[in-house]
Amino acid sequence: MKGEFFALLAALCWGLCPIIEKKALELTDSSTAIFIKSLMDFIIISLIFASTGKIMTMKIDYRVLIYLTLVSLIAGITGQYFFYKGLSMSSPSKVVVISSIYPFVTIMLSTLILGKMPSVKVWIGAILIFIGVSLVVE
Repeated sequence: MKGEFFALLAALCWGLCPIIEKKALELTDSSTAIFIKSLMDFIIISLIFASTGKIMTMKIDYRVLIYLTLVSLIAGITGQYFFYKGLSMSSPSKVVVISSIYPFVTIMLSTLILGKMPSVKVWIGAILIFIGVSLVVE
């Protein structure tokens, strides 16, 4: 149950952010917004790590560096750019709902790449997400 609680907290944070991001995108372009957000992420995480002493004890496997660099390129930069472009051109509620099709994409790719076959309940949930998104798209 602990994992679900933290997932809910993440959803609350992620649900609030597009509204704040929309306000920022009224004042700047998508590329500048990504740069500022990434810089602030780096500064805040650096301060947290420095204050806890974790920087001195970090051990990083080169594969972790490769995987997370890919995630940064795909989601942190490219996906965020597309998300910000969408936010700058449409309402946060519509952009968030449309972009929420990503669990369906994850299920498909997980099946193809990782060979992980999801349960029937997961497939039903993914299809319902897809149906919900299609109701929003005009």
